[in-house]
Amino acid sequence: MVESELELRLVDSEVERSRGRMEEEDSPSREIFHLDLSSLIQQHQPSISPVPSSFQLNCCLICGDRSKGIHYGVSTCGGCKSFFKRYYSLSNNTFKCKKEENCIINQDTRNESKYCRMKKCVNVGMMNTKKKKNF
Repeated sequence: MVESELELRLVDSEVERSRGRMEEEDSPSREIFHLDLSSLIQQHQPSISPVPSSFQLNCCLICGDRSKGIHYGVSTCGGCKSFFKRYYSLSNNTFKCKKEENCIINQDTRNESKYCRMKKCVNVGMMNTKKKKNF
């Protein structure tokens, strides 16, 4: 097996585990499709390895676009870096998903659901090292 194929399979399996965790979550907020970012971050354990593979460094772990580097602890593209920076700092951290909280986030769909995109950011390990006053 070629090394890049193995890395791709490892990333695919990590995405599937991440999706499984999202589907298994049982909370009253599932009915109204809200994401309370502060509680999600408090209960989150980063799911990626501390030493990213070369594939992970070249690929945004949020949307799959070409990575611009490590931002907030994760390999991301410029768009996902800016999205996380912009929305993490808002005082109103409640997002709504217009669908069923299971949107697929990729280059084409990353702007469709802020809820699902932020949830994926947190699930892959993005963390702002600066403390917020209202957080």
